[in-house]
Amino acid sequence: MNNIEFTTKAKEIYKKYDTTYSWGAFMNKSKNGKLCTDCSGFIKGIIWGYPTNGKYKSNGVPDISADTMINRCSNVSTNFNDIEVGEVVWVKGHIGIYIGNGEVLEAPSKWHSKLQKTALLNHKPNKGLNGRVWSKHGKLPYLSYVRDSSRVYIVKKGDTLSKIANEYKV
Repeated sequence: MNNIEFTTKAKEIYKKYDTTYSWGAFMNKSKNGKLCTDCSGFIKGIIWGYPTNGKYKSNGVPDISADTMINRCSNVSTNFNDIEVGEVVWVKGHIGIYIGNGEVLEAPSKWHSKLQKTALLNHKPNKGLNGRVWSKHGKLPYLSYVRDSSRVYIVKKGDTLSKIANEYKV
């Protein structure tokens, strides 16, 4: 699974399922008709194939905590200017998924106690969203990272970017 597939699946789950925060759950059970998950369980559950065809500890992903997960990441940084879609964001004891545009999907026990889209306050506030300042971000070792090819950039002929693109035949 690559980072784009990972974030696409995270967004689908966020939109499709009514969820509730439940410590130790990874979308493998429901309570009162709501899919149960915690923060690291949301990430592991996606890679394990939950909530539909999941298999516990599959795809080389162990059952680990948020703190252990960030320690296993590559390219861990406190500089959020270079964050990529599909990286995880972390504060002590909690983890989320950066989905782009200054937004994170996370399963916090606060605010509404369910999966939520929140603002990455390391950049700037996002009106209408709860948010937090994260300590670190990094690339999960269980995913491959590719550029989001769905982005299209339009440049005017003669722009520096246009000259570079022509030089590389892009």
